[in-house]
Amino acid sequence: MNESTNAEPLFLDFEASSFDGHPIEVAISTPDGEIRSWLIRPAPGWTDWSPKAEALHGISREMLAREGVSVRVVARHINFALADRVAYSDSPEFDGWWCRQLFEAAGEEMQFSIGHAGSVIPDVPRRNGRIEREARRRAGPAHRAARDVAFLVELFRLATEAAARKQKGRTA
Repeated sequence: MNESTNAEPLFLDFEASSFDGHPIEVAISTPDGEIRSWLIRPAPGWTDWSPKAEALHGISREMLAREGVSVRVVARHINFALADRVAYSDSPEFDGWWCRQLFEAAGEEMQFSIGHAGSVIPDVPRRNGRIEREARRRAGPAHRAARDVAFLVELFRLATEAAARKQKGRTA
C-alpha cells in the first residue's frame, strides 16, 4: 500500500460492543482533512454486548438500531476514502481486528492497511505528557471514535511542531 501523499498521515479508530465484541462505531481522518464517523448497525450474528463498554462510550443498542449504517455502506465509504493508503491507529491490533470483522461482514475487501500511530507521531521527550493533554483537550473526551481520531490528528500536529522547534534550536 502507498503512503498518503497528504502531508498528514490518516488515522482510524473503532469503538466496540465489548473488548472481544464487534465494531459499533468507526472514524477516519481523510485526505481532504475531514474526520468522518459512522455508527455501525450490527450485522446478523453480532449479538455480543457489554454494559461496561456502553458506559464507557455511551453508545446504546438502541442508538445503533436507530442511527447505525449498514456494514456494507460503512466499508465502502472507508475504502473510498482510504484506498491504497495506510490509516494509523493507536491500537492497530484491536482496530485491525474490528476492521476485518466489518469488512468480512460486508463482503468487501479492505483496500488500505493499518499501521501503528507511534510510527508517524514524533516522539518529543519531556513534552509528551503536556502535548498529549493539550491534544486531548482540543479533541474532547475519549471513547468516541471521531474524538479519538481528532486526538491522534492533534497529537501528530502538536508533536510535529514541537519536534520542528527542537530541531530548529539545534541548527541555530
